[in-house]
Amino acid sequence: MTAMADGTQGAAHTVLETRLGKVTVVREEGALTGLYFPRHWPRPDRTAFGPRADEGWEDVARQLGEYLGGDRRVFELPLRVKGTEFDRRVWDLIAGVPYGETTTYGDLARGLGAGTDPRDVGAAVGRNPLCIVIPCHPVIGSTGKLTGYAGGLDRKRTLLEIEHAHALLAGHAPAAGLRKLAADNYDGKETTMSIEENKAVVGRWFTEFWGKDFNPAVIDELAAPDIRFEYSLHAPLRGRDAVRAFAGQFRAAFPDLNFWGTADLIAEGDYVVGQWEGGGTHTGDAFDDMPVGSLPANTGKAMRFTGTTVLKVENGLITEEIGLDDGVTALSQLGLITPA
Repeated sequence: MTAMADGTQGAAHTVLETRLGKVTVVREEGALTGLYFPRHWPRPDRTAFGPRADEGWEDVARQLGEYLGGDRRVFELPLRVKGTEFDRRVWDLIAGVPYGETTTYGDLARGLGAGTDPRDVGAAVGRNPLCIVIPCHPVIGSTGKLTGYAGGLDRKRTLLEIEHAHALLAGHAPAAGLRKLAADNYDGKETTMSIEENKAVVGRWFTEFWGKDFNPAVIDELAAPDIRFEYSLHAPLRGRDAVRAFAGQFRAAFPDLNFWGTADLIAEGDYVVGQWEGGGTHTGDAFDDMPVGSLPANTGKAMRFTGTTVLKVENGLITEEIGLDDGVTALSQLGLITPA
């Protein structure tokens, strides 16, 4: 990324749809100055956003989509960051945390020199105006717990899971924060599920839920009652009933829907990662569960795309399914967006 000097003239903003929900992005004279979530904390000064201008954000939207899809590790955007000298030093350190790794406020304080208070570091991390672009989500507590994040802990967890998936695919150890997260959520009940058993659960799920021969009963058999289910192409879901309704609507619109694995499953601990390819032809019902646009009935348009999914299996049930899909390709094929 490219840092630029302070400035206050010519501010403008837009709102982008992402797999993390809506984000407001702000620029000044062509340089990105802010990225904010709904209910962002601490609250930004909205008077500094300037007027809304929805043109000229294609590169920002593309790079955000690539990062959240796991296809980009570093942003290549002109930035104009505003903060004290201390803030900038902290932001430089968090920008240097390797992809897929985590750090703590104490580690950052030690990196700034003797006498630096981790609480001051935490306050500076919270003032980061460009979260995701200057990635502060890898900063965790000294015990390994996920701590406060401007966009909320669910978004922080999702960002870490994106990196976790690609670290596993690259043969790296999973992020320490995810190891600790799993331990913190442990409920004291023993489990005898092995890695191979977890892979078997996911293998069956891929075949019976995502394959060409859909088996609705597999949802009650393998999905946890409060399963967390997220893909960039669709609204986030929670619970078996929501997943069941989604599957019914998706397949009613794309009757030949079919996805299949393209590589062996990779597993460590409770997590299983699968790479896949697939799609279908829209010959059925109207469909509007997309981040942009909608399809009237029977357009005849086909989509075929690839992705990676991270699933968490606990005591034989899938509790989380987070998909990193090439949604831009699918939306382009369906005529809902124009490729850049």
